[in-house]
Amino acid sequence: LESGESESYVSSVVEGFVMPHTLLHLGFAGRHLNDYLIDLLSKGKGYHFASISMRDIAQDIKEKLCYVAEDFNQEIKNAADGYDSEVLYELSGGDVIALGKERFQVPEALFQPSLMGRDKVGIHKGIMSSISKCTDDDTRRNLLGNIVICGGTTLFPGLADRISCEVKKLNKNEASVNIVALADRKYAAWKGGSILSSIMTFQQMWITRDQYNQLGPKSVHRALH
Repeated sequence: LESGESESYVSSVVEGFVMPHTLLHLGFAGRHLNDYLIDLLSKGKGYHFASISMRDIAQDIKEKLCYVAEDFNQEIKNAADGYDSEVLYELSGGDVIALGKERFQVPEALFQPSLMGRDKVGIHKGIMSSISKCTDDDTRRNLLGNIVICGGTTLFPGLADRISCEVKKLNKNEASVNIVALADRKYAAWKGGSILSSIMTFQQMWITRDQYNQLGPKSVHRALH
């Protein structure tokens, strides 16, 4: 699972090769969560995020204060019963933004995109859909035991545990599920690109600065085809 600022997708990698038929674009990512947080705080508490700087603040709130609930329904019940304590985010001018259930509502949209008005499957279902497209039982078992998550949107506290829980439910505990969540996964795509650019085997995939200056974005399509 790769989930960044503008896109999330799932693919199954077998013996170092991406299986093209398993690639699934989920249709939501970090900026959609930013918009959802802004919507919750605007409609629910009257905060306004009209300027670009305020939208940057919304992203900072999301990254610093939001977390994935182990049991979303229980967290909602706790909030309704008054058990959730608000956390304050202080703005540079001294004003504060109070956050309660928004802290776990926002990342919950990764599992329930309908919360933010998107008719898509959640990340856990996307993972299972991709794996299920591999017909070999051993391959599926190996993939379930090695689910790698990367990208900035996978950094929410509690996300790896929740994915593991949800995938186990979908898989009916028929195989061991293991989530690989490296500490530096935010930069996984950049690290992968740096590796490709340093190994001569992949030279035909390189795009030099001169090529990009000459062709612009077209150079990417030319290299891939």
